[in-house]
Amino acid sequence: MNQAMQRLVKKGLLWLAEDSSLSSIEANEPRLSFGINDLDSTLPFKGLPSAATHEFIMLPPATDIPAYPPVTVPLILAERSFTQHINKQTQEAPFLVFIGKQCWPSIYLIQSLFLYHQQTLPRIIQSQILYLDPPEQKHFWCIEKSLRSAAVSTIVSTLRYCPPALSRRFSLLARHHGTTALFIRPPSELPSKGFFYSRWTIAHTPSAHPGPVWRVHLRHIQGTRSLKNTWDLSLHCKEHYEHNSIQEPSLSLHLLPNHRERPAQTRESNTTEPASRLYYAS
Repeated sequence: MNQAMQRLVKKGLLWLAEDSSLSSIEANEPRLSFGINDLDSTLPFKGLPSAATHEFIMLPPATDIPAYPPVTVPLILAERSFTQHINKQTQEAPFLVFIGKQCWPSIYLIQSLFLYHQQTLPRIIQSQILYLDPPEQKHFWCIEKSLRSAAVSTIVSTLRYCPPALSRRFSLLARHHGTTALFIRPPSELPSKGFFYSRWTIAHTPSAHPGPVWRVHLRHIQGTRSLKNTWDLSLHCKEHYEHNSIQEPSLSLHLLPNHRERPAQTRESNTTEPASRLYYAS
């Protein structure tokens, strides 16, 4: 292979036919768990690989914006990815980076997710979490720089149009550097193709349940496939007094028991829909 082709391979613009780096996920590698056995048990190796890219397409709600929009689900996964990298002795950790203002979580959500880090919470919020809002022409560059940085463990980024070659490049970088990349995408990207390890759609679903309910649908994942690919999840918010030693977040996902299977009730995809209505975090 000549030097020009080697440079293309290194940049992720060209890859070898025998390259299996995206599918050769080892069973002993770190996993991201939803914390729901019925869901996790259907995934290869009982969870999502940490060193990979995952896309979540946010379907618009049927009515008004819910208090907890669907983007809450990947944000809970982001917290778990970040926590995996915390040094138990020094409490130091690589950065958790949010790219794109439309996926920034509120301070309330951050506090709820990191409640069990009471002693280190102020420092985590002030120094370990970065909020970036680059101009559109710098968005891809910002994602790539974050994926290449050894100081970053987890990335949550909005992502509209992404060429397949670039999605492959992002996936190779995440795999090589051991970074978790969660991409929040609008419904207009549903027909698009890419090289992400998994693809999900999430929609707020009307329910008699007192809390928010989301229909989570697994559309694609590398590896084995399961006949079951749709779950109705609710958000459980623990009050402070419910915690004993504060060893877990105050927000967690729960599977609704015997929840009636029905199509998610959403509006038609509208590319003119304000971005904040698509995936703005609570």
